[in-house]
Amino acid sequence: MNLNAAFGVGSSGGATTPTSGPKVNGFDAAAETLCAAFDALAQRQLFRDPSDDVDLPEERVFIASWVDYCNKYGMGYALTDGSVGVHFNDSTTLVLAADKQSVAPYRLFHWMLIAYDLCHRHFDYISSRRQGTVYVRKNYTVGDYPEELKSKVYLLKHFEGYIMSKLYGDYEYTFLDLQRTKGMQFVQKYLRMKHVIVFKLSHDVLQVILNLYTLGARLTRLVVQFL
Repeated sequence: MNLNAAFGVGSSGGATTPTSGPKVNGFDAAAETLCAAFDALAQRQLFRDPSDDVDLPEERVFIASWVDYCNKYGMGYALTDGSVGVHFNDSTTLVLAADKQSVAPYRLFHWMLIAYDLCHRHFDYISSRRQGTVYVRKNYTVGDYPEELKSKVYLLKHFEGYIMSKLYGDYEYTFLDLQRTKGMQFVQKYLRMKHVIVFKLSHDVLQVILNLYTLGARLTRLVVQFL
């Protein structure tokens, strides 16, 4: 989905922004789009015709559940495809594939399945270079990985055990991608504020989640894709 096509930046009858030049990152693109939309609102102009959004595709992979343990380890999360990741405080990431996992029995016998399933499952180890502009990915199994990853794999197992047994649910938007054992999507960056948390995912999805308790309102999820 193209940014201009998705948000009407530069469309007739609304605010415009430059369409040439280097590609901006997801956070900056969202900021530019929102500023342009509010400028159009202030000028009582149409920012985008709602009929243009009828055929926009829905993103299938985004964060379904998360747990914030950033004060000690990092941010854990489960994606809608059944993969589970941890964005550690040192900006490295481990993402466990959904292969060999069944969510329903996992809820009933998850500790037994951890012992049996995890050693045969695959995970990606992702580190960043050049201030987060380049990502290096390596793939291992939980039964065979470098010694220096031992503590992080241990934490990944516990994050997965908690998220999948306590937080993850069987919804119309969740599924299991059992064939994908490497190259899983992951959280590149996130931003926490009082009323909202924003996740930037590796496939150019920007997910905005409003805080249920601080807003005193129903939990709202907004998933936006930038390409």
